[in-house]
Amino acid sequence: MPKQLTLSQLGYEYLALAQEIDEKIVNYNRLLKEAVRSFDPDEMIRLRRMLRLYYEQRGELRYNGKLLINYYEKE
Repeated sequence: MPKQLTLSQLGYEYLALAQEIDEKIVNYNRLLKEAVRSFDPDEMIRLRRMLRLYYEQRGELRYNGKLLINYYEKE
């Protein structure tokens, strides 16, 4: 049976997931720098695509997390 979370708890979960994606972004940026140094165009394109996805996911998680945390303050 899944545990039930309040909206603010769910918001904090989203922010924690965004933090995990931050770590992936740091790693992929490091890999991208290495690909640029070795001039590997295919790898550079792949890494940039992955970074774009991770940045988008992180932004959505942060936005939704903050929205859920502050949901009841708007009333």
